[in-house]
Amino acid sequence: GRDSVLAQYRYAASRLGPRPATLEVEYLHVAVSGDLAFTMALERSRYQRTDADTVRTNYTRATHVFRREQGEWKLAHRHMDHIVEAPPPAEP
Repeated sequence: GRDSVLAQYRYAASRLGPRPATLEVEYLHVAVSGDLAFTMALERSRYQRTDADTVRTNYTRATHVFRREQGEWKLAHRHMDHIVEAPPPAEP
């Protein structure tokens, strides 16, 4: 439920160090059909944990599924997996 998700986000945020975290999202596909939509994206994040001096970089693939409820889009599902090698940068 919502409280459980918020608790996880608060815990993750408490582990971030003094340097600002960044997130770059490159959408590979976006589709909408009626009251359902999804996105597929590459995410590049940079962050520092409270227990480390170095900045870490993560490369992930993420899929989000959205459902429209009473005229508002709600996130229904998120799936993410780590990419071992960094993907090439997006074309300008």
